Amino acid sequence: MKKQINLSLKAHLIRGAFYLLLLLAVCAIPFALAQRHATNRSVAPATDPNAVFNPAVAPPSTAADQTQPAVSSGGRGLPPLEIPPYPKAPQVVLYDQYNNASVIATLSATFTDFPAFSADLADDFVVPAGQTWNVQSIAADGVYFPFSGPANSFNVFFYANNAGLPGTQIYSAMNQPFSVVGSTFTVNLPSMAVLTAGTYWVEIQANMTFNPNGAWGWRDRTVQSNQGAAWRNPGGGFGVCPTWTRKTTCIPFAGGPDQVFRLNGTIQGASPTPSPTASPIATHTPTPTPTAIHTPTETPEPTETPKATETPEPTETPEATKTPGPTETPEPTETPKATETPKP
Repeated sequence: MKKQINLSLKAHLIRGAFYLLLLLAVCAIPFALAQRHATNRSVAPATDPNAVFNPAVAPPSTAADQTQPAVSSGGRGLPPLEIPPYPKAPQVVLYDQYNNASVIATLSATFTDFPAFSADLADDFVVPAGQTWNVQSIAADGVYFPFSGPANSFNVFFYANNAGLPGTQIYSAMNQPFSVVGSTFTVNLPSMAVLTAGTYWVEIQANMTFNPNGAWGWRDRTVQSNQGAAWRNPGGGFGVCPTWTRKTTCIPFAGGPDQVFRLNGTIQGASPTPSPTASPIATHTPTPTPTAIHTPTETPEPTETPKATETPEPTETPEATKTPGPTETPEPTETPKATETPKP
């Protein structure tokens, strides 16, 4: 009887030990998986184009991981590019880079709650010789990330060119309202930006509150026109590019060298030739005026009244009035010869 009790107790102990080992194994598996996942995320292959040395610059993997702004929308791709309609007359498309869109957008925003992470992004364009552009609106393709927005307002700046980068700011429109159609953000300028011939840089920048609205990114363009886009982080939150620098230098994993945008407005002097040819035509019109002056002067020919008033020719009355001719009586009045009577 005692032997059976011992066997039964031993069986219970073995069974309890098995259950304990099984419980330990179940608890250890999640920890092992979590450790493996953390290792994979912290070490990136050298060939990964998104691998950067500064973790603050790297794009977030998910929205849940985003605790501060990032420089790029990263893996969150943009929808296919939708071309906006052309402006209504008299406006025309002054400059067009609405093509060759990437699926990545680069940060261009200010933050009320993270001012050190506010960033500027600008792209260049050229006003042809002989033209003056009156820029009235800008359309730019973009996206909110990692949250869904919206922005509070937008800023638009124009800069002069400085050795291939933005230079002196020559125009600003701060805290402007905007409209959104699809992924196209349009800002109408409160006053025209008047630009003569030359190279300029334009910036469109969202004003955001990161928590809870997120950031705004300007869609990258895979093809470069003129100089590549320039980027800066004056507050130093990202630890790179406090002054204007080529975007692809600051953000190696950007979706392309340029940005997708369009400028609308009107043109003065559509080509260099019409302006000089218009002035001779305008100054040549005085030639009809001499003919107008000459026509009244031709009337004196029929009204040469002086010929009709040459009445003095028939009125040469002095010849007819030579009355002194018959009145030359003094010649026969030589009476003194007949009065020589004194001789007898």
